[in-house]
Amino acid sequence: MVHLFMNLQRRPATGLFLLAVCLLLVPSVGSAGESGTILVTIAGIRADQGGTLLVALFDAKGSWPKHESALRRQSLAVSDATQRLSFDQLSADRSYAVQVLHDRNRNGRLDFRWLPYPKPSEGVGVSNNNRRLGPPSFDKALFRLRGAVTAITIEMDY
Repeated sequence: MVHLFMNLQRRPATGLFLLAVCLLLVPSVGSAGESGTILVTIAGIRADQGGTLLVALFDAKGSWPKHESALRRQSLAVSDATQRLSFDQLSADRSYAVQVLHDRNRNGRLDFRWLPYPKPSEGVGVSNNNRRLGPPSFDKALFRLRGAVTAITIEMDY
C-alpha cells in the first residue's frame, strides 16, 4: 500500500486516472441502490383483548395476503391502543403494502367466524385503510416509499 502511495506521488497523472476509474465504479448518491424506512403507526387496537400484532410487508401481488410469503414480518405484543414499528433497509422508490392482524389467541393466523357469512373474528388492517367485503385488495393497499422515510397509519377494523 505504501509503495502504491509513493508511486502516485511521483506520477500524479496515474493517480488522477485511478481516481476517475474509482468514481465511475462507485454508485452515485441518489441511485437506485438507496434504502429507506417505512414507519408504521397502528391505531384503533383493542388492547384489552391482549394477544399479538402480526405485521407483514409485501412487495409483490403474488404473495398477498399470505403472511408466510411476505417480504418481511414483525410481531408485537399488544400493549396499547396505538403502536409503532418500522421496516428498515428497504429499496427506495418502490411500492409496498402492509397488512396487520390482531392475533388475540396467538395461534399465528387469522381466525374467522363463519355464520351468517365468513368474516374475521380478529382485528385486521391494511395500508391505505381500504376496507371491503372479502380479502383486502393488494392494488388498493399499495403505497410508494419515496426518499429516506415514509410514514403510514393503519386503522384496525374489528
